[in-house]
Amino acid sequence: MSKQLGHASPAFTLTQYRTVFTSEREKWALNLSELLGAD
Repeated sequence: MSKQLGHASPAFTLTQYRTVFTSEREKWALNLSELLGAD
């Protein structure tokens, strides 16, 4: 696929088009209760 897209290496292709996993999205999400100061 890298060659078809004209990329120099497969590593570049993977960093550009990799899937963001659910666990990563959860880490990036803001916790509303923390923002509001609730326990």
